[in-house]
Amino acid sequence: MRFTALAAMLTAIRLGDDIALISSDCKDEAAARGIVPLDIGEEIWSVAAGLAYRRSLGLLVHVRRLMALVRECMDSTTSAADSESH
Repeated sequence: MRFTALAAMLTAIRLGDDIALISSDCKDEAAARGIVPLDIGEEIWSVAAGLAYRRSLGLLVHVRRLMALVRECMDSTTSAADSESH
């Protein structure tokens, strides 16, 4: 099943026999509905994420600086991961 609303997904999981992918940010809301994490002992995948902003904000110095900092962090993370895999 695919849901666009967290509440709908959590209700379906609570009432059914399904398993769901839920962000760790939502664990408190899930727990409040009686949904518990399935401990598998390891990460099974990661999800790519990016920045989203209103185009007019891209002209502001602090927004450009934030974007540069994120790029630096991503570059160093990618470099570290590459060196560990070799």
